[in-house]
Order: sequence, then C-alpha cells, then structure tokens
Amino acid sequence: MLNKFKRLSERGASRMSARQPIASRFSKHESGVAAVEFALLAPLMLTLMLGALEITQSIWADGKVEQATSTIGDLVSRTPEMSDAEFTQLGAAGPLIMRPNPQNDLNFTVTSIIGCLKNPANKNSQVDYFVLWSKAWQAGAVSNSGYQANQPFTKQPEALKVADGDTLIVTEGLYNYSPMISRKVGTTWEMGGYAFHQPRDKGKRIAYPEAEGDTPKTCADFRA
Repeated sequence: MLNKFKRLSERGASRMSARQPIASRFSKHESGVAAVEFALLAPLMLTLMLGALEITQSIWADGKVEQATSTIGDLVSRTPEMSDAEFTQLGAAGPLIMRPNPQNDLNFTVTSIIGCLKNPANKNSQVDYFVLWSKAWQAGAVSNSGYQANQPFTKQPEALKVADGDTLIVTEGLYNYSPMISRKVGTTWEMGGYAFHQPRDKGKRIAYPEAEGDTPKTCADFRA
C-alpha cells in the first residue's frame, strides 16, 4: 500500500512540473542575451568611435593650418623683394602642407606692417602699426587683401619689442575644414592660423614694389 502511494505521488509531481508556466521555462535560456546586448550597444559604440576619429582628424587638420601659416610667413620673411609671381610660388607651399586634406580650401593673407613709436625720443613710447603692403592668396591666385596700404593695423602683436621703424610679416591663414562624417551635406568648420615673423635681414623690410610703389613709407611719413 505504501509503495503504491509513493508511485502516485511521483506521478503527480511529474505532471505538476510539466504544467510550469512557459515564461519561467524560457527565462532559463540565455543563449540570445549577448546578441540583444550587442544590438543595443552597437549604435552607441559606433557613434563614439566615429566621433573620436573625427575629433582626431580635425585636431590634425588644425595643426596643419597653423604649420602652413607659419611656413608661408617664414618663406616671405626670407625673400628680400616680393612680386606677384614670387608670391604665387611661395603660396603653393601652403596647400602641399595640407595634404591629404583638400588643398583648395586654404586661403591666407600676408601683410607687411611697420611699427612706429609715437614719441621716437622715448623707447618706451606706445607703438603704432601701419600697413606697408598686403596680399591674399586664394585657390592658387594672388589678389588684394582687406588691408589697405598706409592704414593703421589694428591686430597689433602683443609682447613684442620693436624699435622705431621695425617691420613685421603677419600671416593669417583660413581653412574651411569639411568633417569626414558630414562632408556630403556640405558642413564646414573654419580653422585659422596666425603668425608673426621679422625679416631675416634684421633692420630691412621685405619690399613689394607692385603693392607699395617705388617710394615706401617710413615712420616719419606716418607721424607727419
């Protein structure tokens, strides 16, 4: 009698286990969890990866703009006398530095300025700067810039000690950077560079007869 009762109990238990809720049985299967997690995290991971890549590329491009700007200014400061033909040749170095980025998006302006003491008898007197000549380089062609000759130059260099009549070469670079991710939709970022150079032959100016004429101005003319 006792054995018969045990058999009936075991049979009932097996039937109860067969009637367990379907959800509880499926909850024990974990074979698809990794795939679901990957599907949820993949877009975020891809976005972070592309964003990091774009930031790296933009920092690299910005450094190249600074390098191109400084290089152009250095080349001009080494040339005793400039001309449109010479300026065109020197300007071609800028786009080469920008490789492998698009080269035609680089524009720059080179300006020769002269520093004049308001009171030449006082070496600590305020220094005013004036434009001697200024040329722009855009897409391989030389053009006039926004700075007019013999006009005050307002972007004055700071922490530079100049004597009365010293000249400086100011180079301003501008690059329209197209982010790789949004290049097809035409989005651009403006990047700029700024550099000051003194003529290598200290005490002499970089002449540009085509831009400033045969009789360049001196500090005496600007103070008159």
